[in-house]
Amino acid sequence: MEGTDSELVDRYVQSKHDGSDEDIDALLDEVDDDVMARHRERRIAELQRQFKAVDSAAASGRLTTYTDEKPVMELAASSPKCLIHFLSPQFARCQTMSALLERVAATHPDVDVAQIDAASAPFLVTRLGVKVLPLVVGYIQGKERCRLVGFDTGTNPGDSLSYQELEAYLVRWGMVTRSSVRKVTRARDANSGDDDSDSGLDM
Repeated sequence: MEGTDSELVDRYVQSKHDGSDEDIDALLDEVDDDVMARHRERRIAELQRQFKAVDSAAASGRLTTYTDEKPVMELAASSPKCLIHFLSPQFARCQTMSALLERVAATHPDVDVAQIDAASAPFLVTRLGVKVLPLVVGYIQGKERCRLVGFDTGTNPGDSLSYQELEAYLVRWGMVTRSSVRKVTRARDANSGDDDSDSGLDM
């Protein structure tokens, strides 16, 4: 701003020497234009920052579906904690897992929860040796922490899966914290009934 002011002063001084008497109002209008332009730039930058914050907040707390495996790999590598669900959309068990993971995402917004059709992720399917769907892989700081194949958490027979069983499994592997489980359980008990009765669907 100071540079612009000195340039305008120099122009006014030069106009005196030249006898052209450059209009003061015109010069001041240029100052106003410059101030407005700089103010607009600052406002745009601030709005962009706020928009990004809104986008980030909106992305947390929900299950994100990807159609390309590259952002899935980037998420697994960069997220502090994330769960990746490989599915086949027409499989009933995959639909059940998606519904359960939507609850996980809403309950634990500090964990990124995503899913992708296995058919859209040939590289990852090969690299991870995916043979059974649904498959949920948990990552902490870019390293694989756990792998839930089908509904088999190791403590249930694997032919059905409730939300409580899934959450307990994630607690056991350090993907979610027990304190947040208790907090959300109390809120859920106070506000709604249990909706896990439909979680025993076959593939």
